[in-house]
Amino acid sequence: MIRTSASIQPRTFPASISFVSFVVFILVACGARLHAADGKGKVDAPNGDAAAPTWVWWEAESPTKTNFNGKGFVASQWPATKEGLSGGDWMTTSTKQGDEPLFAAYDIETPVEATYTFFTRKFYSHGPFRWKFDEQEWTKCGRDISLLDTYELAKSVCANWVNLGTVKLAKGKHALRIELTDVEKGKESLACFDCFLLSAKPFAPSGKLKPGEKSGLHEEGWWAFEPEIDAFHKESPIDLRYLNEKNAGDAGWVKAKGLDFIDGKGKPIKFWGVGWSRTTARQSHAEIDWLAAKMAKSGVNLVRFHENIFDQKSNDPFAIDAAYLDQLHYCIAALKKQGIYVDISWYYVLGYNGNHAAHGLPGYDTLKGGDKGHPTFALMYFDPHMQDMWRAWAKAMMLSPNPYDGLPMAKDPAVMLCEVNNEDNLLFHTLNPDAIPKPYWDELEKKFGAWLAKKYGSLDKAFADFPGQHNGRDDAAKGVAEVMGAWNMSTDGATKYGPDKKKRMENQVQFLAETQRDWFTQARDYFKKDLGYPGLISASNWCTCDDRLYDSVERWTYQVGDVIDRHGYYGKGDMRVGGDFHMMSALLAPQHSSIPLVQEEGFPHIQTEINWIKPNPKTVEMAYLCSTYGALQGMDAWYYFCIGSSFWLAGTSSGPVMVPSVILQPAYALQFRRHDVQEAPTVVHQVLPLEGQFAMQGCTKFGENSDSAAQQKEGQAANGPLDPMTPFVGRITRTVAESAKIAKTDVPKSEDISTYIDRDKKTVTSITHECLLDWGNGVSTVNTPKSQGACGFLAKVGTYALGDVTITSRNEYGAVQVISLDDQPLKTSRRILIQAFTEEKAYGWKFELAKDDADPNRKEYKVTNQGTWPLNIRDIASTVTFKAPFKTATVLDENGDAVSKLPVAGLAIELPAHALFVVIER
Repeated sequence: MIRTSASIQPRTFPASISFVSFVVFILVACGARLHAADGKGKVDAPNGDAAAPTWVWWEAESPTKTNFNGKGFVASQWPATKEGLSGGDWMTTSTKQGDEPLFAAYDIETPVEATYTFFTRKFYSHGPFRWKFDEQEWTKCGRDISLLDTYELAKSVCANWVNLGTVKLAKGKHALRIELTDVEKGKESLACFDCFLLSAKPFAPSGKLKPGEKSGLHEEGWWAFEPEIDAFHKESPIDLRYLNEKNAGDAGWVKAKGLDFIDGKGKPIKFWGVGWSRTTARQSHAEIDWLAAKMAKSGVNLVRFHENIFDQKSNDPFAIDAAYLDQLHYCIAALKKQGIYVDISWYYVLGYNGNHAAHGLPGYDTLKGGDKGHPTFALMYFDPHMQDMWRAWAKAMMLSPNPYDGLPMAKDPAVMLCEVNNEDNLLFHTLNPDAIPKPYWDELEKKFGAWLAKKYGSLDKAFADFPGQHNGRDDAAKGVAEVMGAWNMSTDGATKYGPDKKKRMENQVQFLAETQRDWFTQARDYFKKDLGYPGLISASNWCTCDDRLYDSVERWTYQVGDVIDRHGYYGKGDMRVGGDFHMMSALLAPQHSSIPLVQEEGFPHIQTEINWIKPNPKTVEMAYLCSTYGALQGMDAWYYFCIGSSFWLAGTSSGPVMVPSVILQPAYALQFRRHDVQEAPTVVHQVLPLEGQFAMQGCTKFGENSDSAAQQKEGQAANGPLDPMTPFVGRITRTVAESAKIAKTDVPKSEDISTYIDRDKKTVTSITHECLLDWGNGVSTVNTPKSQGACGFLAKVGTYALGDVTITSRNEYGAVQVISLDDQPLKTSRRILIQAFTEEKAYGWKFELAKDDADPNRKEYKVTNQGTWPLNIRDIASTVTFKAPFKTATVLDENGDAVSKLPVAGLAIELPAHALFVVIER
């Protein structure tokens, strides 16, 4: 059900969001309607109310004067872009800058005196420009402005709304002038503008729709997801803000204790997290305030910022990006007020790809493609200058006072965790001479020579231990031992090439692992001792060239920090026309997903990046599995990666978070954070000798970081065979021990694990008896006292009889979760939430079978129409039957506000087709 503006009730706002900032913010329609688009913007009041007009919209292609030439790449895409543009056209230019700046001028008329927020819809980041009204000061819009949405019009052509800032204007006529900037005379300039908007009330970008408009576009059997802006009613049943502290860190620093996190009061705490990007942080303060409140309401209590802190444009190698630091400071302060902790991922090697020479990093100009486009892979671990740069950036970031609350990050308990490095190590394929310049490869080989000489007594003795692998760059006199590229350490590259090469690679693996761990130790000490930071440190989160051999070694290097982190994505996909994807469900092959894992004994475990890759529509299972089986295994934090802007998405992001299947699943956030699912005991514990891990004896490894089921084997356990379904029985832990001599696998529980796994029926039951996974049918149920539900291909079984409810569904695929809202067992709870979801897709999205396979997870599909706004959700067709009677059933909208009552007759509720939430009261 979509409410009209007439049905909106008076609203209250979170304490951290002033009414003024909310009004300035851009996220809701305000109900006025525009009739003219002739370059002279004007409005009519809705329903003839002269006091109501609060916005002005005008078309960019109708200026009063311009020297744009209407040509260029974007114009050449016409008429493919026509349907997605306001007014069916936009103003474009692709021409050389002359004596006069490229400009456009407009005459507009404002209905009331107000402070307006000024927006434009334009082509991506092109056309840096400045603007002013009348004789006011110029305001610049740079290439790095935050894009509020993405609407792909044609291949490589998109239109994006941006917030240009605020301007105070009197009622009446005004002149706007826009001039392109940052273009030298004689150089080509490309810019495209679709439309402009001045709004004194909030506005939600929805493609070409004007404020107050809803498209209603949906396909048969689906409904249009076009929610009103969330105004945060205090009585919303799905508001989980109460789970957070008043201010993050009020109780003190979060600590690691054994396998768990504990809060400042010593109580175990779980984290339901999301990633924020630089795009998120660039938004206006009002937008950040709103998004922080929305995250808290959705159950989020941890946000990871993932962006480099250094200033790559500066010639100073020790400079940080002051603008981003300010944005980061504001975000921290805003999130803290919503009880949300922060994780800082601030060094991202893939983001460092230029200015090497100016930063004292020689040799990158000799790599393929010249100096640009080359990340500084691996340098952090062994090069002193790179390490000095890292320390300088860390110091400036951690010790600079936050201008919004006065606390530097090093003293702010809301800054719960800092990461040393993101997705870079010495054991991945990026360790090769094509990615690392010769000066640094020489440096690494000198270090390897010194390490071998120390281990063997001399380099000559070391080379004598593997005589058949005396390589071309080996030089005992100069102290050089050749480092071979990472492929040589893999199963194919090392273990199949004779004992001498294997012995050499064992030494190389040990050298690289010890070098990596040594740097993590230095980095940890720098944060904790030099910078005085008492918070948590995460070393890294990457995979290796052969995880079946080295996953345990990689995690061993992390153990000088406080936590163990991983990244994991499920599936593959390209949402654009012609793109291939798999229609994959982890419920049909759970061992290949990012959920099962082996935990390192004595450390909390987090996954700072996880997502199911779009356009695969089987995505609601991600939140279900994280909440249910993550809790069963004792996982401590999930971070859905990644939020761009504050707006609901429908388009081309391959890993969206601001979609209802991910962030609008409060029942799963509540179930996880409230510890509804009983944490399993350790059902398998492995002890692996460290020396044996260096010697490529291998380790148990399940399906994290898999790209597709086709790339994964059935599951390997190098030290005693484990059924691949074992993680769905209970927790698996391991210890990599220097003192251990023999690898062994213990089963601490007396029960036989195999009794929980039925290979004939293709089912696995948790040792706690609360979770059942039927991978034959692709469904799972959770059955705890406070939370019960089913997820997957529901119609295959049809009816799911749980402890206090029975769920019956005709949906081919979906999820229904029933959870108490008053922290009581469902049996006696007086307030219960029913949350239901099916599938989501962009309106008009189409695909066809490209490659058939008997395994549904291995079928390949090709996108034939990438679709457009709005997001469509498949109709819900499910019934929930209770064992105990209830009094009322209230339908909630997407924000959790009551919209209607369902008839109550008997114990069964037929869920509405177009609503995600129903609240039951007794």
